[in-house]
Amino acid sequence: MKKFLSILMALALLLCGAAVFAVSSSAEEVYLLESASDWDYLVYEEDPAAGLTATAPEGWLTGTDTETSWEESTAPFAGQGGNGLAVTFFEYANFSAFLRTTFTVEDLSSVKELELNVIYDENPTIYLNGEVLWSADGYQDRDYVTYNVSDSISLLKEGENTLCVEFSNVYGGSIFDAYLVAYDEITIVDEEGYVQFSGATSEGFVSFGGINDPTNVLDGDQSSVCGSGWNPDVTQSITATFKGAAKITSVYVQCKNEGTTTHEDGITRGSYDIYLINGDTETKINEEPVPALTIDDGGYTIMLDEATEATGVKIVITDWLGDKWACLADVMVTAEIPAEPEPPVVDPTPSEEPTPSEEPSEEPSEIPSEEPSASTSEEPSTEISKGDDSSASAEESTPAVSEDEDKTSETSKPAGGDKNDDDKGGNSIGLVIGIVVAVIAVIAIVVVVVVVLKKKKA
Repeated sequence: MKKFLSILMALALLLCGAAVFAVSSSAEEVYLLESASDWDYLVYEEDPAAGLTATAPEGWLTGTDTETSWEESTAPFAGQGGNGLAVTFFEYANFSAFLRTTFTVEDLSSVKELELNVIYDENPTIYLNGEVLWSADGYQDRDYVTYNVSDSISLLKEGENTLCVEFSNVYGGSIFDAYLVAYDEITIVDEEGYVQFSGATSEGFVSFGGINDPTNVLDGDQSSVCGSGWNPDVTQSITATFKGAAKITSVYVQCKNEGTTTHEDGITRGSYDIYLINGDTETKINEEPVPALTIDDGGYTIMLDEATEATGVKIVITDWLGDKWACLADVMVTAEIPAEPEPPVVDPTPSEEPTPSEEPSEEPSEIPSEEPSASTSEEPSTEISKGDDSSASAEESTPAVSEDEDKTSETSKPAGGDKNDDDKGGNSIGLVIGIVVAVIAVIAIVVVVVVVLKKKKA
């Protein structure tokens, strides 16, 4: 009996697990290129006083430089005295380096979104199949930073692809590694309601610490910072673009605490105006100036009274105390989480098949040819015929559909047919089936246990 109960319990858990896996769905990620991959490399020593003088050999982007002696090793790369995260250290502290590797795309049609993850020091340029994929000035050497490069999906090709990198070091430490991740869906709002950004640009002042894709920026992470002296005569702003349109519910901003001049309260340095962007329209969402707070791990949040559709957010500096850095650190935006698609409404009443007319056609039938047609099949035809009249026209053999019936058909069945209907409603139906199966399994276990206990008492 114990063995029977164990088998029954295992079966119940298996059914419940199958139900859960049946209803789970999310964007699938595929690592096209892993971190810490093997690369071919060339490295040349540089003199900091002379600047960068080395150039890559002709044909290095396409692999046609057959006479060049490349070496091979594992990323991350760094020079002597460089970042301790590196696996391979070049023999020079100051250098120009050229890297090359390949990766394979199995199904190009499934790549809907592409992310580049990179750690660098300094000034890298990355090429995909001979074209510039991404470049940056300066360095981000603490951890990998994520950039959305979906605009460059067209550079990918099915089969083998070539990724090339040039980076250098003439001052301080050094580091480089990168990996590529592809997704079969585009996520605009994540499961926690945070809007995903595709990039950020600045206006009116130079970058300070780099203007990064703020996709992974969280409260207190000062990795999206702009700054220069305060200039009230020009617009100084940063604009972050979303991966798509979303219904925005809140915007959070935080000022970088550089230890420069603050107002008398000691925690505010200036103020911002915040605009939601939707196409060519910019809508201001704050009535009063938004304080530029310098509190560690804290900022200012604007909650919208009504969710507003937008494709980006723009933060404009409107006031600053002193003539030092006018800046913006973190930006986080939340939105309504898109609802799961409702299952299609299916008319429970089966459609009535029109019956063929019983009256024979008054038109004389044509005498069929003695030679059978090449397309004639011995299987019975599924088309509706009119008696024995094989010469009936398509117009005569097709039942008439009223205008009302036609409209009903168009609105009750989405374009794409039954398969699409099943796909759209699959998650909801699967969830119901999973729950029912789980409940039945639990009830069965309880019944068996009760019966066993009764027998023992008897």
